[in-house]
Amino acid sequence: MKILIVGPEFHEKGGRFQSDIAWSFHRALEKRGLAGGFFAYKKRSLLSFIEKNNGLREWWHRRMNRKLIDRVKAERPDLMIVFKGGSVEAEALWEIRRSTRTVIMNVFPDNPLYMMPFKNIEPYHFFFIKDSYALKALSKIGFQNVHYLPHAADPEVCRPVALTPEEQKQWGSDLSLIGSLYPYRGFLMREMEAFDLKIWGKGWSSLPSDDPIRRRFQGRSVWGEEKTKVICGSKISLNPHHPLNDITGINDRTFDIAACGGFQLLDRKADLEKHFKIGEEVVTYGDKKELIDLIQYYLRHDEERRKIAENAYRRILKEHTVEHRVDEILSIYSTGGSGPSGGARHG
Repeated sequence: MKILIVGPEFHEKGGRFQSDIAWSFHRALEKRGLAGGFFAYKKRSLLSFIEKNNGLREWWHRRMNRKLIDRVKAERPDLMIVFKGGSVEAEALWEIRRSTRTVIMNVFPDNPLYMMPFKNIEPYHFFFIKDSYALKALSKIGFQNVHYLPHAADPEVCRPVALTPEEQKQWGSDLSLIGSLYPYRGFLMREMEAFDLKIWGKGWSSLPSDDPIRRRFQGRSVWGEEKTKVICGSKISLNPHHPLNDITGINDRTFDIAACGGFQLLDRKADLEKHFKIGEEVVTYGDKKELIDLIQYYLRHDEERRKIAENAYRRILKEHTVEHRVDEILSIYSTGGSGPSGGARHG
């Protein structure tokens, strides 16, 4: 069996490729002898230059889609897995389906209702979604190729590590937030001013210099080993979800924090209890006041906090690694699909 991975160009940063999910799946498939190569639909070295120019962007997308078609026709992989792939056009996928027997999957890490044209979902034999609300919404209007697939962690990178005193000073804090600035996060973080808080991510430098949380921003984003050190050096990792991207689903950070042995406080999501025991493996809040009360409580109760984090770590290793998700995908491939919408047969 030969599998072609289609994702953003690999770009190493912080000891880790930024295209985390594609890289992790590719590595897992390589270990099994199933990886049949990688096709980069997005070149990071050219991205900002191309995306700012409409003519260049259209030219690049046409060229990239043509090259993808030609490669699949030439190599005839049994399975092609696209990771997000917003610029992989429906017409290219339909041509691949007409001219080859390659089964086409998409592992979509965000909310497709919010971020994916419906015409680009239809050509896939299997389209995997992390959010049960989005899954049901697409199923209701007739999509039969959608399947639920939650995020997972890569324990080779996201793992418990012991920090030196110097590293603890650099990366550690009582509270940490890893993530880009969105208005809801900004409002919430302003309520954390009284705590020892460090913020890592994009966009925070755009805040006015007199904003009370500007000084909490550490000046940049973190990836890979650095992100792991931030989580391991934090007593509490804050994990507020994006209100549009995560409706009932849970983000990848939920799994990453748990895989690092970190303790997290996150907002309640309906899908969460499918994967973790609330109160025993993760702790959730309903509003700002409850969040602050929980922060104060768990900063005073170190042993209880550590026990919950250890439980979450064990849950990851038991059920939520990339290897587990590869098993799920290959099982669906081998059976032709039997998801909530009936799947999409191939052959």
